[in-house]
Amino acid sequence: MKDRIQKIILNEGLTPSRLADVMRVQRSSVSHILAGRNKPSMDFLTKLIESFPSINGHWLLTGQGDMYASGKIPHVEKELNLAVDKTPALFPDEDKHARTIDASQEQVKKVESKPENHISPPNSSKAKVIKKIIVIYDDYSTEEIFNG
Repeated sequence: MKDRIQKIILNEGLTPSRLADVMRVQRSSVSHILAGRNKPSMDFLTKLIESFPSINGHWLLTGQGDMYASGKIPHVEKELNLAVDKTPALFPDEDKHARTIDASQEQVKKVESKPENHISPPNSSKAKVIKKIIVIYDDYSTEEIFNG
């Protein structure tokens, strides 16, 4: 388990002290776990998963599967300002909504390819003009795709 915690520290670009700060645990707790003196408690593991929601809990506990829940390494913050965001997930069941997100991205491509970026809603005779498209990712980072 300590090797997986060390891997999280390395992949997230942290130090053990910074990990403790982000998780809001005592630095000595992280130090003792990494030294092999103590095993992580359930409270410690819960705080770790809450602090890094992209980490695959099954991988953390067993070492099986991908390190990250999505199978992809998320963007590491440059300034390490990793305060825990308590905002509820937009799509708690990612698998259920993956096809919807893919379809939405296809719609964005179609809209971008139209010369005037007009869309007519299904039950409306008046065309509406898109002013802005913002994508919100699962780590709550955003990207502005179109600003008309």
